[in-house]
Amino acid sequence: MVTVQERQLEGYDRTTLYIVILLTCFGIFLVYPAHIEMAVIAYPDGSFFLERQSIFAVAGIISLFIVMIIGCHKWQKIAGWRLVGSVLLLIFVLIHG
Repeated sequence: MVTVQERQLEGYDRTTLYIVILLTCFGIFLVYPAHIEMAVIAYPDGSFFLERQSIFAVAGIISLFIVMIIGCHKWQKIAGWRLVGSVLLLIFVLIHG
């Protein structure tokens, strides 16, 4: 019997998905020892950067699954507008820093 989650992930490369999640977790755990001294000095909690990176990683993984559920065909319809928006944002960052 196929569950709803397996049906939604059907057609996706699970190996790549697992590698992305594994690399995200690896990156989170690399942030902690690299910035612990700075976090202890600048913030009251030594794990400030670990918590912050974890929150952004969870938000990114949730966004990943939302984009996967929506599907490529719907994203292709607005690809041109997304490209124009990206270029405009790059110009904005170039001007305003």
